[in-house]
Amino acid sequence: MDASISELKRIKILTVKDIRILFRRKHEIISLILFSAIALLAFSYSLGPFFLYVDEMIPALLWVILFFTIMLNVPTSFAREIDKGTIDGLKSTPISPQAILVAKMLFSIVVVACVEIILVPLSIVLFNYELAVVPAIGLLIVGSLDLAFAGCVVGALTMHTEAKSILIPILMFPIIVPALLPVVIGTEKTLAGANFHEIIPEFVFVGSHFLIILVLSLFLIGNLFET
Repeated sequence: MDASISELKRIKILTVKDIRILFRRKHEIISLILFSAIALLAFSYSLGPFFLYVDEMIPALLWVILFFTIMLNVPTSFAREIDKGTIDGLKSTPISPQAILVAKMLFSIVVVACVEIILVPLSIVLFNYELAVVPAIGLLIVGSLDLAFAGCVVGALTMHTEAKSILIPILMFPIIVPALLPVVIGTEKTLAGANFHEIIPEFVFVGSHFLIILVLSLFLIGNLFET
């Protein structure tokens, strides 16, 4: 029990450390928010002639923008440790590789949440759509967790490589696509007024994908840190 509590405290310390660095370097999070907002604005103007079909388009647009936003920042959390030379310090501490990975994942969730707080309300204002609130929020949480964790895993896989900018999109796409399709379908259903029970298949699929990524990453992270 004491060991598990100690590990949780270490995870909390690492997560808080990354969050403090994020808000100390405000330009990083601001650039992500600006990217997502500008992309959404560009889509809203370009879809002018097709505005009647926005209910079919907006789910894909939202998740694609979120996917590219995550790809720009989340996988680089491990790379920053390598570039700053702090990864060796982390390895020398009594913190397990699994705890480091979980801390990075929690940090990734904070980054994604910061973007979504702006992106989702802005999309509602621009496209003036209605949705089933409770199912939509649940799907947004599960889908965002999956995307954030997948991005973090890609960051761990590429942290020792020099061609990160090439490998990150190559790895992110096949890992994310299986979860991206059901969340788009589920979001489209919520725009049509579907209740929670009607999007259970999407929840199950995305949740299963999330658990598979989590288990595999916790199992493999030790070998990655020994590289």
